[in-house]
Amino acid sequence: MFTATKPHFPIPAFTPQSTHEHPACRLHRVAEARKELEEANAAAEEHIGSVLSDLHHCTQLLRRIKADLDHCHKHSRLLRSKIDAVKPQATK
Repeated sequence: MFTATKPHFPIPAFTPQSTHEHPACRLHRVAEARKELEEANAAAEEHIGSVLSDLHHCTQLLRRIKADLDHCHKHSRLLRSKIDAVKPQATK
């Protein structure tokens, strides 16, 4: 099952010096950030299929569990009402 992990690329922090960078340095940093973002998107696309199938499976499982619990609660309420009809003091 897919678990979230930290990004594989550093997130640059804003520093006052970054506003005084040479434009070529800024362009280089933007190009590096874009490359890292594309790599992260490619990695995410590789995992999306397995994640979606896991999510679909888990959703179906939860629906079945909820249906089973609803049936159990309905049955226990029915039994309790039958017991109340026979011996009202038994369920108090």
